[in-house]
Amino acid sequence: MSLLESAIYRAIGVRPESDGIKWYSVLFFELFAQYDNFRNHTIYDGVLLPTDGPILFVGNHTSMFDTAKGYRIAQRSGRIPRTFTRESLLDPTKLEPTSVLERTGRKKDLLNSSPIWVRRIIAALPAGVEAIPVSRGGGRKESSELLQRVRDQLNARRLVALFVQETRNKEGKLTNLMRGAGLLARNNPDVPIFPVGITVRKPHRATVGEPFTYNQMIIDPKFAELARTNFIVLLGDRISELLDEPEKIDWHEVQRPILLAPKRKIP
Repeated sequence: MSLLESAIYRAIGVRPESDGIKWYSVLFFELFAQYDNFRNHTIYDGVLLPTDGPILFVGNHTSMFDTAKGYRIAQRSGRIPRTFTRESLLDPTKLEPTSVLERTGRKKDLLNSSPIWVRRIIAALPAGVEAIPVSRGGGRKESSELLQRVRDQLNARRLVALFVQETRNKEGKLTNLMRGAGLLARNNPDVPIFPVGITVRKPHRATVGEPFTYNQMIIDPKFAELARTNFIVLLGDRISELLDEPEKIDWHEVQRPILLAPKRKIP
């Protein structure tokens, strides 16, 4: 590591933790977080993350600024988060599938129509903080590879951050939760999970809740059945506790019953 890199990391207040971390990516996310604070006046409260050891922190998804908030939450403890990033953003040779655009309600993806050199520059930024690629149109093989990537990061005592919603909800509501987040917890049952609630009324607020593990939930009589059968609902409950009252009410009255309902068989 050069003296310049060391000086940048010290000034920002983070540890690179591996050779895969690049100073220019860390600097970009630091500036992005500062811009978020300037624009949205984000307030950070709740518990601080541990300065060492494997961590999963999960939050709701409201806007592109959530990535900046996730970075700042980790940076406050001197750490750099490994976030989930769509594969087409990390690999400039791949485009966002049309099926994914339709499912997420988007007419087009700006990167799909961008020149290859632009996509290469953009791809270098998340790659420089060891972002974890997600194939949103993938099948069982891709899911298995994703679980292994997460396990490798956690075994290396890293911090992994993800949003439990496939698409952003500008009103801050908990909708379209991905059941895969529960699978990650089950496959790493002793890793502490920190829920994060992001509210979007200015000033924005990012609140970190008390941690818990999958194994703690399945032995607690109050949560055992739900933890075993529908852990994503339990994650939603913990995140909703950190949101403003309207979003909390919406989750319990509208979204939670939908996720608890049995899956319908496709004819």
